[in-house]
Amino acid sequence: MSDFDPFASDAPLIVYFDIKSPYAFIAKDPTLALADELGIAIDWRPLTLDIPSYLGSARLNASGGVASSTRTPEQWSGVRYAYMDARRYGSAYGYTLRGTTKIWDTSLIHIAFAWVKREGDDQAQRRFLDAAYPAFWRRELDVEDPQVAHACIENTGVSARGFAAWAGHEGRAEHDAQQAAVFAAGVYGVPGYVVNGEFFFGREHLPAIGALLGGRSRREPLIDVGNPLPALDGLPGEGAHRVFADLRAQAAQGELEVLAALDFGCADSRRAAERLLELETGSGGRLRVTWLPHSSRPAKSFPEPDADGSRGDWHRYHRARYRLLDRRRYLGAGADTSADPEQPQSVEWAAQALLRLNARAPDQVGKRLLDLFARASQPSSQVAEFAALLDDDAGDWLGSAAAQAAQAEAAERLIEAGVSEAFGFAAGGAPFVGRQHLAALEWALR
Repeated sequence: MSDFDPFASDAPLIVYFDIKSPYAFIAKDPTLALADELGIAIDWRPLTLDIPSYLGSARLNASGGVASSTRTPEQWSGVRYAYMDARRYGSAYGYTLRGTTKIWDTSLIHIAFAWVKREGDDQAQRRFLDAAYPAFWRRELDVEDPQVAHACIENTGVSARGFAAWAGHEGRAEHDAQQAAVFAAGVYGVPGYVVNGEFFFGREHLPAIGALLGGRSRREPLIDVGNPLPALDGLPGEGAHRVFADLRAQAAQGELEVLAALDFGCADSRRAAERLLELETGSGGRLRVTWLPHSSRPAKSFPEPDADGSRGDWHRYHRARYRLLDRRRYLGAGADTSADPEQPQSVEWAAQALLRLNARAPDQVGKRLLDLFARASQPSSQVAEFAALLDDDAGDWLGSAAAQAAQAEAAERLIEAGVSEAFGFAAGGAPFVGRQHLAALEWALR
């Protein structure tokens, strides 16, 4: 343990995972495919998440209802969206994801993986993950049962002789010490990737990670985030999630409709708008976007906790710090501030100007959208500058009660479509949060 470094390995890629994470599960296959394509080894490292410390806890009864819960409504909303999102991507790879009945302690199954890593080879590790992940998410694997851990080891072809004694002493001590070191270093979630000492959280970074491992200079702009999907001819037929099948069918028929939510005070929304505009322009009319303004909740900032701060406090601090780093590396140093809760008036006018264009000159929206972002980013912008992009009487309309009513109607329309954040969009009858999902539209259009 003395030489353990959360950010260093003999392998070119470190991957942190947790068997109980649905997002880590659906990242497994595309991560392995990337490693196979590049011919590189992966240093797989368990990260045993303490979910209740930052997301509350819940337990279901036999009928699937909530027997007990400490979660807030906001936490429940996030959990439900995460499961829905993971299921649809998992089904694209032919996997079943059933919601867990409780928050499992995966430390023992992770110690079993550490035994395989110690006693076996790369292929044994892959066999372990290929077997354990699908079985757990079908609710067929009790990861807290020592006999199950023993069987998982034996099924890889590695002998489990001596595992029980090791797991109860050296294995447990090594696991706990590494977990503490990893979390203290700021690695707080899975799937987590480390390339050249740099941490990336989420499978949406695989395009950039692949480019970096393939020789792309870190001084060059990163390839933007995008959730991987299988090749068009690799999508399982009966197992394919309806939304992806619908996206493909609509694109093929020239009827792919997207409802996009933009926050004119957010650099993430601007980058998403640029990408979606490129997709729409290059689609040959197969993709049509309706753009609506949305006021995002400001991202909270958390001060560094005291030495006796709770794990939840430290998790929120690490997450907020990482979010800032992620924006800077993808969007530039000027994109390091989130939307202010009291946004400048220029953001409000940009939102209203978009609605005016939708109503009076929809064919001009695509041409004017980035101009609206540019003006909104300048707090000194005046209403006349926005009115100049619109019609003759727009100056009187911007800021009026009618404009505010139009904003309320747009917000209601987004809520009905299930889009609660910007950047987000609805397509194929389903909501998507984050510009990483634009890769699904690119995939459908191919």
